[in-house]
Amino acid sequence: PATTFDSEEEQCEALHDEAAATAAAHAADLEARERAYHNAEVKLVAIPSSMLKIYAIQLNYFFWSVLSYTLMPVSAFVLAASTCVADPVTGVKYIRNLPYLRCSEVSTAEKVIPILVYTVMPLAAVVAAIVYVERHPTSYFANIGFSCWFDSLRSKARYYALFVMCRKLAIAILCGLLPMTAIWRHVAIIAVFVLSAFLVFAKRPFLHVQTSHCDTVAYGALIIMYADSLLVSEDSPAPQRAFAGVVFIIIVLAVLAFILGNVAEAVWRVFWRGEWHDQRLRDVAEAQARSTYKALEQNGVNPLFGDV
Repeated sequence: PATTFDSEEEQCEALHDEAAATAAAHAADLEARERAYHNAEVKLVAIPSSMLKIYAIQLNYFFWSVLSYTLMPVSAFVLAASTCVADPVTGVKYIRNLPYLRCSEVSTAEKVIPILVYTVMPLAAVVAAIVYVERHPTSYFANIGFSCWFDSLRSKARYYALFVMCRKLAIAILCGLLPMTAIWRHVAIIAVFVLSAFLVFAKRPFLHVQTSHCDTVAYGALIIMYADSLLVSEDSPAPQRAFAGVVFIIIVLAVLAFILGNVAEAVWRVFWRGEWHDQRLRDVAEAQARSTYKALEQNGVNPLFGDV
């Protein structure tokens, strides 16, 4: 039920008391947050004292970097090696990308083990690395041993590394199992590129904005160039092939100009203006800190010495 007052003075006093209580609660909340921020224990990454451990962690980084970059072609080859094609004359089944090897000569284990190593193991490794980094954020092993996946990403967007691995495996599966003339292969590959571009544009998983912009533009260029390559074949007339070649060259030059422009801007900002390479992030953090300090001072709280 609504509160009734005998006079306007009582109503004004009640409103004033309510506003004062709200302001005091807000000030107490801001003060508690600020004190928790200043009293928080700063945890840094502890570097191992043994050089042997450091070399082992760097070797782990090198291993996963090589596997990540070679995952798609190797996985496509392994998956294609597990499929058989029958000879149109004799009817004998041979390995599709190894036509001199009969399918009967390859055991099930020889087909399954490479698939597990190059498809299941990378996904399991990325999931384990994400969980380990989340639980041990100051671990030298977590920050250096798996930095090939997480260095360019924001801390809240580490899941994007798993999406990258799934994207590579999806393209490897499409290229390894479906024939080149299958229309569903081309549709699925373009769909993967479109999904990747949309995810980067919508979620901005990278730490720097320019990286997200370059990645989105690169995906768009891949879509156009892939569709452009589908328009021509060996039997296409010369004008059609020339048009496809011109489109391909224009897209490549445009993407290179865009990426080089972002690189030139970063170089100019760091070496000419003397700013940090992540100056925009520092400006945002400074603006947020100033806003917090201003709100504390307006409510009678000194950010450094407590109550005024």
